[in-house]
Amino acid sequence: MLNRVVILGYGSLGRRIEAMLNGTQRIDGDVRAIGFLDNASEGPPVLGGDDLLPEVDARYVIAVADPAAREDIDRRALAAGREPYTLVHPRAYVEDGVGVGPGSIVLAGACVNIDTQLGRQVLINVNCVVGHEVTIGDHTTLSPLVFVGGGCAIGNRVFIGASAVILPRLKIGDDVVIGAGSVVREDLPPGSKVAGVPARPLGKTS
Repeated sequence: MLNRVVILGYGSLGRRIEAMLNGTQRIDGDVRAIGFLDNASEGPPVLGGDDLLPEVDARYVIAVADPAAREDIDRRALAAGREPYTLVHPRAYVEDGVGVGPGSIVLAGACVNIDTQLGRQVLINVNCVVGHEVTIGDHTTLSPLVFVGGGCAIGNRVFIGASAVILPRLKIGDDVVIGAGSVVREDLPPGSKVAGVPARPLGKTS
C-alpha cells in the first residue's frame, strides 16, 4: 500500500525532501509526497495552509529547521489527527542500537554512531557526525556539517549552526542556540546563545 506524505514547509528543505520522496533521489517506491502545506506560499505544488491538515489523508514531514516552529507545527499536526513520517536517507549511516524518534529526519551523508538516541522530530542535516551514546532531545536541529562528540546530552529545541563542533561528554540545555562554526568546550545552560571559537555567550534565547 502506498504511503501518502504531506510536507509541511515549502522552503529549500521541503523541496529536498520532495526530491527524496518523488524525484530523482527517490528512496522508497512505497512512499509518495502528495504536496506541501505552507501558510506563506501559494499555488502548485502548495496545496494550501496548515488549516487543511484535518482534511489531508496523509502522514506528515516537517520541513522547517527552526526548533520552536518544528514543535508548534508538530503539535498542530497531532491535534489534527495526523501521524508523523520518519525519514532516514539510504546514504545516511546509522549504526546498530540507534533510536530514531517519530518524525525525525536524517539526511544524506550523516553518520549517527552506536547507541545514540534521537528524540521526536529531530533534524540531522547533510554530512553531520553524531558520536556514540549521544542523546538528542525533541525538535532539535543540527545544521549541515555539525559534529557532536560521543556521550553528549543535547536538550529539546536546540539549534546548532552549520559546521559547529561540540566536544565529547558535554550537556547542552533546552532552547540553546549555537552559532555556525562554533566550538563548544563546556556545558551550556538552558536558553544560552553562544558563538565563536571557543564558543562564548551572546545572551539568552528567551
